[in-house]
Amino acid sequence: MKDLQESSSLPEYVILICCFSLLFAWSGQAAASSNSCVDCHSNPKFVTTNKKLYTYYLRSENSVHAHAGVTCIDCHAGHPDKADKASAHGNSAKGADVALSAVYYSNIPNTCGKCHKEIVSNYKKSKHYEYLSKDNLLEMRGANCVTCHDMGMSASEGNNLMAKAIASCKICHNYKTGNYPNIPKRIRVVLERYAAAKTLYSNLIIQHHDKIPEQVKNRLANSFLVIIDNLHALHLGKVEVDSNKLLVSMKDIRRKLRKGIAIDCN
Repeated sequence: MKDLQESSSLPEYVILICCFSLLFAWSGQAAASSNSCVDCHSNPKFVTTNKKLYTYYLRSENSVHAHAGVTCIDCHAGHPDKADKASAHGNSAKGADVALSAVYYSNIPNTCGKCHKEIVSNYKKSKHYEYLSKDNLLEMRGANCVTCHDMGMSASEGNNLMAKAIASCKICHNYKTGNYPNIPKRIRVVLERYAAAKTLYSNLIIQHHDKIPEQVKNRLANSFLVIIDNLHALHLGKVEVDSNKLLVSMKDIRRKLRKGIAIDCN
């Protein structure tokens, strides 16, 4: 009789287990779809109704920001817990006051500055920011972060940054406008030097890690940061000098390593 009772109660446990499994599965599915930003903007209908928007979403899914855990609302604001468009967009919608949007052109530096504080701090010392902040709509607008940086760029597209930055420079700095037309060429030279020095640095650190003193490594790493800071602040003259010095220094270190000469800390 005891065996019969235990046998007859077994299906009840099976049913309970199944119920709990379904409950957890449903909860997980509900949690996964609780972001209305993703639910709406991932809809394939945008392929025909707004291909640019759909492409931007697809690229953002594989972007460096996405891999770093940055979500839609970190940059665009809004309310992913709201289902209807107006409520979900909030002040980021193109409805009421577009100037309140977190990605409105003059608000972008502050939006990016939530994470990139020091870079934006240096950018705000530049003429670009000075023009961006002007109230007179007839004045030329200055470049902001997305003028040079592609927010949806994936890690594999990183090499395209130089091309985008140069193309953006040429919009304002060209012979037709007469607005410092030599700027794009100077920026290209600086970025090429920086890229060459960074590649050399990475290769030498990997291949000769134990032969380069920590003090030298720290000095070189700091030099890269100083160049980036001054580039965002548009101290182009200083960047040209510093990038040239850095590349020469990296080549000298490579020469010494090849010849077996010890790297000193001076």
